[in-house]
Amino acid sequence: MESAKNGNLLYATRNALAGLPVLLREKAARREMALIAFATICLALAPGPYSLAFFTLSILLLAVEALNTAIETLCDHITTERHPDIKAIKDVSAAAVLLMVLLTTGAGAVFLIDYFGILGVPASR
Repeated sequence: MESAKNGNLLYATRNALAGLPVLLREKAARREMALIAFATICLALAPGPYSLAFFTLSILLLAVEALNTAIETLCDHITTERHPDIKAIKDVSAAAVLLMVLLTTGAGAVFLIDYFGILGVPASR
């Protein structure tokens, strides 16, 4: 008999979708959803490698935010006391989010620079 851990695709999808409302309780995740909406508009209005990179990285940013939220929630569940190891774990997961923010911001900046032709000829529309 198959265990719940190794359930079918429908079961796994249902569980993943159940995590979205939990994730969206985080203010950062809601900001990232707005960023995804903006990146989607950029991709729709000016399809190309830069807008695709911006869109892809914005989705990855939300994924890293989800992992950060899960790690922080787990750490808080383990202990509510201040502990240097728990702080280090939370700091490292926050650093992962920061790195993704920097990458996504860079991709967005490159897209906008290309789109508005700040460094030369504007992108063909």
